[in-house]
Amino acid sequence: MIGAAAAGSLCGGVLAQDTATLSDAAGAMIGTWEFSNADHDKICRFVFRADAVAGGYRLEIDKNCPNLFPTTKDIIGWTADNFGGLRLLDAAGNVVNKTLVTVGG
Repeated sequence: MIGAAAAGSLCGGVLAQDTATLSDAAGAMIGTWEFSNADHDKICRFVFRADAVAGGYRLEIDKNCPNLFPTTKDIIGWTADNFGGLRLLDAAGNVVNKTLVTVGG
């Protein structure tokens, strides 16, 4: 676990990626999300992309995220499982951790 809850701050904006080939769960993830701990005193942003990487899609993480959440240092990708759960991936496409995601404002 990252030890963080995703505060579903999906930022608006134009998406350059084609989400037509993504599942509904995966397509809903495309964009910028804010991740924080429960106290919301550690915050970083993840940008979920539709570009293919080993085992899933590309994920861009703020440069400071590994300092705040050390388990994010090897994450380069993401995928959604058959139940809509988020899986964060390393460069080989292996699941780095299984993440509980809380969406809300």
